Amino acid sequence: LLSTMHADVLVILKERKKQLDLDNIFGVPIRENKLTSVLKRACSSVRNAFRQDIRDSIDPASFVELDKFTYALASKYKLGGVAGELSDLFTIHAALLRQFAFDNPDLLWNDEADGKDDTETSSEPPAKKRKTATKQSGRVAAGADFWGKVDTHFKTQVAMRGRNFKDARWKPYIDRILADDASKFAGIVPGAPVRVLSLEEPTAP
Repeated sequence: LLSTMHADVLVILKERKKQLDLDNIFGVPIRENKLTSVLKRACSSVRNAFRQDIRDSIDPASFVELDKFTYALASKYKLGGVAGELSDLFTIHAALLRQFAFDNPDLLWNDEADGKDDTETSSEPPAKKRKTATKQSGRVAAGADFWGKVDTHFKTQVAMRGRNFKDARWKPYIDRILADDASKFAGIVPGAPVRVLSLEEPTAP
């Protein structure tokens, strides 16, 4: 889950503490807490950037075709970047995220909480934030932000269709999402309105 990415990173750092010269961090609670706080903020920043990339890729003024978007995501966020041809699973995942973004546009403009612990203190005064004129934006509580909702959405879908995208239960749903993603931008010129098709499950006759 992306919303708990910092915990996954912490596990990896702990496993590789000797290689990364972090022996003096783990086992010392105050240092572990500080590291956790830093990781939370760093991971929050990455998630916010990822959300903005998804948002911009479906914006009529700056949209990007799915294959190009998938490659750009892998180049930016995949460990080691892109080496050779990407698996279809990357495209499927990107398409699912874009469809969720289309279905929940109100979540695209809000940054998540920065992950700073209430108990963390600093001797430096808070930096002044520059005011900017943008669309409605702000920070929302954990779990109510874009990635918190994405995690909830995927948990529901996995419960219905299984954990493997190759499962037959996923195929009709994924096929419709891929077709819909392509249709949104067919012949569209940047700046023109995008028509969003419904992806509601078909009802039995």
